[in-house]
Amino acid sequence: ALDSADLSGANLAGAKFSGAYLRGANLSGADLHGADLAGADLIQTVAVGATFADANLAGAAAGSVDWTGAILPDVNFVGGYFTDSNLTDVDLSRSDLSLSFIEGLDLTGATLTSATLADAAFADGLQFSGADLTGSTGPGPLATSVSFSASTICSDGVSASVTGDSCAGIGVGW
Repeated sequence: ALDSADLSGANLAGAKFSGAYLRGANLSGADLHGADLAGADLIQTVAVGATFADANLAGAAAGSVDWTGAILPDVNFVGGYFTDSNLTDVDLSRSDLSLSFIEGLDLTGATLTSATLADAAFADGLQFSGADLTGSTGPGPLATSVSFSASTICSDGVSASVTGDSCAGIGVGW
């Protein structure tokens, strides 16, 4: 079992962890480029500064994860559960989070350029302060407690300060 395993700094590029139970594991600084983590249980993992570029996290459960500074471009996270996690300064460029359940995330300073969030279920407690949403496709109606700031760049490349610290009505679906 890999629950609570210390895989910090490990080279796990291309690894096959589909359906793996990695609850509480330390993946800080690990290289998971191109890894298959479809359906994996990542609840309470620590992935600070880890690289997940081109990884498959479709259907993964990622609750209470510390992703601070993680590199997640071009990740398939379709149908995943992304809850109560710190995604400060992460790179989710071109990642696909469609059909995912998203709640309680701190995306302060995150890069979501050209990310796909179509049909994602956005629940309360989302923080997009200083995030870059340029070119992203947003979800349907947002939950009531979604926070943007003047430094947030909306999907059309315009600062949220232009619309009163909101991306509502800006771009596609936001």
